Amino acid sequence: MVSRKVLLFGLLTILVITSTGLGIYFGIYYEKNGGAGDETVILTLIGNDSSKNYTMQDLKDLPSVSGVGGYKQTSGNIVVPSAFIGVSLLNLLEDVGGMLSSHVLTIKATDGYIMTYNYSMITGQVIAYDNETGANLGIKDFEMILAYTQDGFSLPSNDGPLRAVYLSDEGYLTDGYLWIKKIQVIEINT
Repeated sequence: MVSRKVLLFGLLTILVITSTGLGIYFGIYYEKNGGAGDETVILTLIGNDSSKNYTMQDLKDLPSVSGVGGYKQTSGNIVVPSAFIGVSLLNLLEDVGGMLSSHVLTIKATDGYIMTYNYSMITGQVIAYDNETGANLGIKDFEMILAYTQDGFSLPSNDGPLRAVYLSDEGYLTDGYLWIKKIQVIEINT
């Protein structure tokens, strides 16, 4: 009788360990590969004469841009630069006719937040801050992207699946309010 209990306990232990291992493996695989929803429309781009929907896979199939970006919160706290991968917003806008310097861009998030950007902001001409002291360095050159990964992983659900990010080769920071999260709709307005 004891040997039967030991055998049953051993089999149960192996089952639990195997299930845990598979759960961890597929959890990491899921996170590394963009998770569920790769065939679900996650972004709608609206131009003056056309619109286009994108799945995560559509965006990942476009030429990617990678770099480092960080920001300064309105409280003055510095969010240290991280490595991001995404698509150039300017290039993406070409899919619906492009953006002129007289246009503004409205970005809407799934949580209802709305941010409006002028042409200079989209082309990366924004105020820069030192990444250690937070000191204002004036207007510098950045590249604005729609990021879908941060530090090698899909964006966390409270930030993504897409987020506006400003990349800087020099490691400069931008204002945090520019980094809209949970992007769902981008619309060019005249």
